[in-house]
Amino acid sequence: MKLLVTTALEETWGKDEDIVFLGEWCRLYSRRDSYDKRNHEVLPYHWDDRKKAYNDYKYLKLLNKKITSELKIILNALHGKDYSERIWSILIGHWLVKFTAVVFDRWVMIENAEQNYTDLTTNVLNIDYDTCVPNSSIDGVEFLFSDKWNHFLCSEIIKRSTNIEVTKTSNELQVNNIYDVAETSLKTKLKSKVRSVFSYIQNTIFRSGTYVFKSTYLSVLDQLKLNISLGLSVSNIDTHTPHIIDCNNSFRQWIINDNTASEFEKIVFELLPVCMPKTYLEGFAVCDKKWRSKLYINRTKVIFSSNSHYYDDNFKTYIMHEVKQGAKLILGQHGGGALNRYEDVMDLELLIADKYLSTGSLNTKRDKKIIDIGQLFNRQKYNKYDKNGGALLVTVAMPRYHFSLFSAVIAGQMLGYFEDQFDFYNSLTDEIKKQLNVRLYHGDYGWEQRQRWLDYYPGVKFDTNRKMDKSVQQSRLIIGTYAATTYNETLASNIPTIIYWNTEHWELSAESDLFFEELKRVGIFHTTPQSAAKQVVKIWNDIDQWWYDRELQNVREKYCRAFAYRPKDLVQRIKKVLVEEKDKYGS
Repeated sequence: MKLLVTTALEETWGKDEDIVFLGEWCRLYSRRDSYDKRNHEVLPYHWDDRKKAYNDYKYLKLLNKKITSELKIILNALHGKDYSERIWSILIGHWLVKFTAVVFDRWVMIENAEQNYTDLTTNVLNIDYDTCVPNSSIDGVEFLFSDKWNHFLCSEIIKRSTNIEVTKTSNELQVNNIYDVAETSLKTKLKSKVRSVFSYIQNTIFRSGTYVFKSTYLSVLDQLKLNISLGLSVSNIDTHTPHIIDCNNSFRQWIINDNTASEFEKIVFELLPVCMPKTYLEGFAVCDKKWRSKLYINRTKVIFSSNSHYYDDNFKTYIMHEVKQGAKLILGQHGGGALNRYEDVMDLELLIADKYLSTGSLNTKRDKKIIDIGQLFNRQKYNKYDKNGGALLVTVAMPRYHFSLFSAVIAGQMLGYFEDQFDFYNSLTDEIKKQLNVRLYHGDYGWEQRQRWLDYYPGVKFDTNRKMDKSVQQSRLIIGTYAATTYNETLASNIPTIIYWNTEHWELSAESDLFFEELKRVGIFHTTPQSAAKQVVKIWNDIDQWWYDRELQNVREKYCRAFAYRPKDLVQRIKKVLVEEKDKYGS
């Protein structure tokens, strides 16, 4: 018999059985001595087939719509509400689209394991159920990255839908927390306290509440300018993390009934009341009452946020109440640049928002709700870099476990991403290597980025600045390795930039294809690490001659206007949208 191992928790690995690992997430880099001495294999990952990933995305999008329709009825009955699907989606949507995709991913992999091996067994730890129920939305998402929660989820799927032999083990779990929690520094705590005091002062002075802002991404100066231009009618709402809520099974005695449901859908329907965050069930009344009874705002007509609508359940229950009364919800684009080819969270945002503020004109083709505004924030100073500095290689790390279905690197595909970075570095000259700093991603997710680099290249230098804008200003060239915010900021700031990535993994909107072909033609964009490294070597001794070529600058400006616009009249552009939406209040 072979032992199916579903996570990196070695307490489930048995003694000397042959192992089938469910995915690369099981094999921690620092523990390779443990699994290398065992006979083992890793199941092929189903979403390495990118066509399948896109088709599954479309299927899950339809499924989430059906689930939300059913949950509207259930949650309205539980809480005595009359909210629409859209309003409930404000609270539950972000977690739901991730949860269904995660369950689907693990279910497919477990099904594949059972189909490929007829003699599988698996070890299941005795885990306290209450510790696997998230308190709020932010816990619900962070659990998706956790070995412990994923072991719980996979165990539930195996027990409910397979014939795999299950052995309950008494091994003691060596992980105290369900996910790693970074210790908060004193400096961070002080900054948080200062922000709270500043917010309190603002809300004491600015009490109109016609417009309510939270986490807009605007700079303090731009937000103040916007408030003044709106006649000081903006209030900043300050919310806090929901308190710890006790489990109450009376809120979880329900299930979605559908006689046409597939085997997978039946599993999802069974797991929803088991895994749903408490703030949607047991704790909803407390959140709802708190923000209806303590409101200092008389009448809110427009709510504007760029990320608090993801995780802040107290804020989300406030939005629900106000939208029900007729308020308009404006969301700002998280990050920036060309939109992903497909993205579950983006779909949700377009469902719940009245208007969506984007960073460029071509993104508006995705949906009529999208408005061309420009970058809400850009940490880089325009044209500010050191012509005699080194190079900055900006890297990323995606979670070991798949957590959200969008057109980017997923789970074990990170191993190919790491190899690309090492190939790039290896293709540089020794002179350039000495002047290159690698900026590691702030979240490691168990990939052990630093140690991987050191094992390959002991002499590699790492960027030690906490803030990236300082690192950019100290460099002559920025090298982006993934399709996200950083390179859009540096291109918009006219800072010499080279970008490269695997286009089979990082897929952007069709509207951006011609622009990237042009970026490729002038040497900014590359589809292989070797090509990017060759370009760095070619221009290294006179980067400005390359960068300020008239044709390159023309291509850069066209790209930025389409996807990474940095307007001088940003405040007025936002004001126009807010005022227009205010005038539609109640409609």
